[in-house]
Order: sequence, then structure tokens, then C-alpha cells
Amino acid sequence: KKYGVACIFHNKIKVEEFETPTDTRLFFGADWGFSNDPTVLGRMFIKDNKLFIDHEFYAIGIEITELERAFDTVPGSRKWVITADCERPDTISYMSRKGFNIRGSKKGKGSVEDGIQFLRGFEEIVIHPRCRGAIDNFNNYKWKQDKVTQEVLPIPADGSDHWPDSARYALQDYIKAKEANIRWL
Repeated sequence: KKYGVACIFHNKIKVEEFETPTDTRLFFGADWGFSNDPTVLGRMFIKDNKLFIDHEFYAIGIEITELERAFDTVPGSRKWVITADCERPDTISYMSRKGFNIRGSKKGKGSVEDGIQFLRGFEEIVIHPRCRGAIDNFNNYKWKQDKVTQEVLPIPADGSDHWPDSARYALQDYIKAKEANIRWL
């Protein structure tokens, strides 16, 4: 389902096959889930003011003991830094002991909104067709709407935020650098 103007990434998403350059910087972000929410490990890169999403692990009901095998399905996950949701330091510690270079994200007041603004700043978010979770989440992440008037509110709705959260964790240092540059202009 698309929600038109209520969709946060309306007119930003493009699904197509592409080749990942061998000489590019990769970014990895993880969002933890279990019973209702998926565990997500996303891999992405930036080129020509576009965000490219090329690989993912995305599943509900993954036990902590299955995470190592799950993360190993994403190429390069042991080579590059993974920035993960800091709300689960025990899981981050576990994955670090399993050989992943993983760190907790930095959250704070306005970090969700700043991350959304940063992601919307890309000309496009290009998603490889194999990344079904990313396609679903980016197309269905929406703004809340007033129940009476259907007015679109500037508040992100819960639900399809797992991949966008993973992307903003992965890109948090770029988001912070952009914020700092804006403040000093």
C-alpha cells in the first residue's frame, strides 16, 4: 500500500537491479526485533547523491543464537563497521564476541527527524529487488494522519520504520557532520 503524500519517502524510491562498485565505501546498519518486529541488517552505499541499498537480512522471530548465521548472509558484514540500535547493548556485546565490528548508535532528541530529513535529501533511494524488506518498509513508512481530518502530521508513524532506522544508524556520522556544517554556515 502506498499512502501518497503521507508516505515519508514518496517519490524517492526506485527499485532496480544494479552492480555494486568494488571500490566504494559500504555502510551497515542493524535494527533489532523479535516477535512482531523484524531484525534487520542492511548494507548500502552512496553514489551521485543517491543511496543504494544492495543487501539485507530481514526476518521476524530470529533467536539471538541465530544472529551470527543471519548476519553472515550479508556480504562484508564481518569486514565493515555495523552501527546497531543502541537499545540492546547485550545483543551488541554478543555479536561483538562473535567477531562482528559492531557499535551502538547514538540517539538523541530529534535524531529520528534529522535522520528522515537526511535520507529524504538523497535524489533517490535505489533498492535492489532482492531487498524485499527495504522495498516494503521504505514504501510503507508514513507520517501519522489526523483521525478526523486525515491531515498529514509531521510525526512518523510506527510500523515500517525498521529499514529506515537501520539506514539512519548506518549513516549517523554523515548525518551529524551535515548538522554540524549547517550550524556553522
